[in-house]
Amino acid sequence: VIEEIDGNITFGTPVPLKGALALNLSATGDKLEIYADDGLYYSEANNQGYEGDFEVVLLDDLFKKNVLGYEEDANGVLFENSSNKIKKIALLFEFSGDAHKTRRVLYNVTLSRPNVESGSKTKSIDVKYDKLSITAAPHPINGNVQGKATPTQATQYDAWFDSVYEYVPVV
Repeated sequence: VIEEIDGNITFGTPVPLKGALALNLSATGDKLEIYADDGLYYSEANNQGYEGDFEVVLLDDLFKKNVLGYEEDANGVLFENSSNKIKKIALLFEFSGDAHKTRRVLYNVTLSRPNVESGSKTKSIDVKYDKLSITAAPHPINGNVQGKATPTQATQYDAWFDSVYEYVPVV
């Protein structure tokens, strides 16, 4: 979870979310093109991050409370309220299907509430998963959208899920 204190951004300790199935992101941002002298005179891309879908088997109650703002009453019943505020998070993950098992972080993530779906039991099993819309915007202070590490950065790679890795300038 991202906290803003005195104009500084801090990240809480990462909490595992089990059951991730898919992450599909599309780049967002407009492309500026200026035409002059009968041709393309100037072109620039505007990086506004990514948008897409994040699918998990089932969101656990801890995630619903910590990120989606659900509240638990004295009897342990979980409530979604219209005034719940969804918190921004950093999302750390690994693409275990690639050759390097690349690990990534998205710095300024907003997730939507999942739809509620179910279906009657039939001859075959039709499993429903929790699907959330995801927006990964630039970091509000330094503008970084994402970071990535492979095993060649052993120290950072090995500790990737212990804390949110932040940009270290080259000196």
